[in-house]
Amino acid sequence: MTIRPETQAKIDALIAEYPQKRSALLPALKLVQADAGYLGPEQMQAVADLFDLNVNVLYQLASFYSMLHLQPRGQFHVELCDGLPCMLRGVEDLCARAEARLGLKAGATTPDNRITFTRIECIGSCDRAPALLVNHLYVENLTPEHLDALLDSLQRGEIPHHLLRDPELVGTH
Repeated sequence: MTIRPETQAKIDALIAEYPQKRSALLPALKLVQADAGYLGPEQMQAVADLFDLNVNVLYQLASFYSMLHLQPRGQFHVELCDGLPCMLRGVEDLCARAEARLGLKAGATTPDNRITFTRIECIGSCDRAPALLVNHLYVENLTPEHLDALLDSLQRGEIPHHLLRDPELVGTH
């Protein structure tokens, strides 16, 4: 796969903003991932060629950052916070509940590719713990009932906006 012309133009604009080309590497990977849904071998090689890097450098980078994905994910990515405040407020029980309802362990995707469920380090909602992200949207003060409602909606292909912290702040905190 080559990089789409529209994405290439965005990457070129990013590269022009930085004094060193390599400084645009992480944003470039995020743009390429947005096109393909994940960073597969073809995408990684295309970016490596663009930046004149060994592809292994990109794999090291991608394996470090949780926002970069080397495997396909489901339509909805549910990321349950593992931070200490969430731990103190019952995230372990919520994780077990989600795994049981979805029939999988954290880190996996449902057979229908609808939901990928993972655990992630602190998402910065410590004062509203426990919390999770659904496709980068915050769900805070999570209760077992909220989790059930959320998973039911996602399994139907819907994001329950009434559970989000503030639907107007899509993806922000």
